[in-house]
Amino acid sequence: MTREDAWRQLQATAKAYAVAPPPATPEAAALSEAAKQWAAASKPATARDHGDHSDARIPFGHSRGKLVADADTKDLEWVANALRKSIDDPAKARWVESNQQLLDAIETELETR
Repeated sequence: MTREDAWRQLQATAKAYAVAPPPATPEAAALSEAAKQWAAASKPATARDHGDHSDARIPFGHSRGKLVADADTKDLEWVANALRKSIDDPAKARWVESNQQLLDAIETELETR
């Protein structure tokens, strides 16, 4: 089964379960747990997920999805400037902590280059 086939099957199953949840069976519970583990493992890491920043990823721009350590210096500088502006914007106050953590990771990476 290809990844696309699995994705289509998962979507179809989710739609069916939304209409009529499956009976509570050990198989259904195991499937649910497996889906949760897969989703957690598939989620891109961000700076807020890892205090040590080793798995921090760029959330936007040309290097979106790349590890901070793998992104181009020019992209890191651009993202860092965007994060600084966001941190100073009162309208984006709810993201200050996560943006600061990512900015710290980027600045640490730029210092080591």
